[in-house]
Amino acid sequence: MEEEITIEVIEKEINEIQIQKLIPMIKMQLYKDESSSTDKKIEHAVRNAFKKEARSVFFICYIMNYIVGFAFGNVGSGLESGGDYFWINELYIEENNRKKGFASKILMFIETWAKERNIKHIACITGDNNENAKRLYKKNKYEISSVVWVDKDV
Repeated sequence: MEEEITIEVIEKEINEIQIQKLIPMIKMQLYKDESSSTDKKIEHAVRNAFKKEARSVFFICYIMNYIVGFAFGNVGSGLESGGDYFWINELYIEENNRKKGFASKILMFIETWAKERNIKHIACITGDNNENAKRLYKKNKYEISSVVWVDKDV
């Protein structure tokens, strides 16, 4: 029997309870086994993502009341997309719940959410060696292409 999931969408505002629920999972995704001092970094980053002018969104995937994964991204506008697009910054499913279809369900949910908002394009990046992520995106009909990531701290 397939486990029933729910997906909570957090956009525009995030409350203290939601932040505290997300910190352990974000920590696993971004910082692995670093010290608890990272909790403050994560909390600051989440609060920053939800400042008034931001268009950030969290999609939290639950089984019952237990968080099994999340996606985080931002709505942006682009010339190439001809309007708004959604950039997936993070997509994470905890290790003991991988390969159960949760990531695909989050992606399908994001696609429906995007269509309801007239968002025409979804994009993200993953590591060239991340075969699991590439399989996930291919399975969900995302185009995989080569890119050169360019960035600079300022």
